[in-house]
Amino acid sequence: MKLKIGYSYWPVEYDNLMIDEEECGKCLHQQQIIKIRPEMSKAKEKEVLLHEVCHAIFTLAGLTDESSEEEVVNRITPLLLQFLLDNPDFLE
Repeated sequence: MKLKIGYSYWPVEYDNLMIDEEECGKCLHQQQIIKIRPEMSKAKEKEVLLHEVCHAIFTLAGLTDESSEEEVVNRITPLLLQFLLDNPDFLE
């Protein structure tokens, strides 16, 4: 599966080896890959995918730890909306 995030497509790979034991997923920003743990329920998988998509969006929006909440919301809202429009099957 590939998800369009911003201007590029990010492959989603199911992989236990790249993920720490306490994590369910990982966003590899440099490679533009999302890795998630296999064998989760469909609902948990969607939650983890959206969580990792948010990490990707934060990176694409140029956000840092110093960003205010309002700045974060203002910057990610259009990217999150575009993600949902570009990936209509995500919500199924």
